[in-house]
Amino acid sequence: MGTTLVSPMAPALALSQGDFSSAVIATYLVAAVLALPVGALLGGRYPTAVTAPAIGIMILGALLVAFANATGMLAAGRSLGGVGAGATVGATAVLVGRLRDRRWPVAAVMAAAGFLALLSGPFVDQAMADALSWRWTFLAAEPLLFAALAASTVAGIVLLVTRRPVRPAPYGTPYMPPPYPPPGPRP
Repeated sequence: MGTTLVSPMAPALALSQGDFSSAVIATYLVAAVLALPVGALLGGRYPTAVTAPAIGIMILGALLVAFANATGMLAAGRSLGGVGAGATVGATAVLVGRLRDRRWPVAAVMAAAGFLALLSGPFVDQAMADALSWRWTFLAAEPLLFAALAASTVAGIVLLVTRRPVRPAPYGTPYMPPPYPPPGPRP
């Protein structure tokens, strides 16, 4: 294993450090930031309708990156991965925010998992790239993404087929205007 974290992707695709940064890092971050509010807005109302396609987009993006042979294919794959990740994170954040009693413990677990992934990701990536190939780092994500897609789909089906009790209006019965014409004798 190397002594520094240098991606083997750049020399393999004959990219300069600047081209590598813009094709791999910037495209992913910009796409994720743009998709985050969309995922939050739509995912709060239709979580499965957002997360399942978003995970599918991440699957496609990871495959494009794994088989990339040019900068355009690499940037397209990273953009798709960013869109999927941003939409999924936005929908998840809204759902966690709706939890009442367990909001803070669940938010803490989600934040810890994200921090652990950010902290360990580069080292795991580097070890896998040194042992196999940088392409395997993206292919190794595919089974996890397919499992997440299956879980999201099953959760959506369960929500569709289970009956949920109707919630009463939060402030009681809504105001009902008097019937027209008013009952009683006509003037």
